[in-house]
Amino acid sequence: MSSGLRVRGQISVNEDLVIDGQIDGGPIFGDGVAIVVAANAVVNCDILARDITVYGSVSGTLLAKDIVDIRESARVTGRIVSTKIILADGALFNGTVQPEQLEAVIRVAQHRYGDWRAAAPVAAEPVRLPSRPPYGVMTTK
Repeated sequence: MSSGLRVRGQISVNEDLVIDGQIDGGPIFGDGVAIVVAANAVVNCDILARDITVYGSVSGTLLAKDIVDIRESARVTGRIVSTKIILADGALFNGTVQPEQLEAVIRVAQHRYGDWRAAAPVAAEPVRLPSRPPYGVMTTK
């Protein structure tokens, strides 16, 4: 999604997505995919995906079945729900982390938005994303 693009409303993807524009309202659904919020992106909505990596600005709930990775340049306000979280030195985060509530939050999202997992099947060919920095990973279970 290019930097000049501004989107309002719900987005459902079935392939990995890099956001470099502005999204308001959402949510963004991507079960089984990776979503990257680029450094210049501004996202004001919930993101539901397998992996979420943030370099830019996000205000909303980040729900990831695998990992949420908040990089150095990121600014995140809201709630993170995932069993694995990376918060890089220098990243700004204001909100709550709820790793133990992943399954409950997924059920609430399904009720609220319909079966978003059925609407976004796993991508056949994943996009190669930059390798993760050697930061520690916080894992809970």
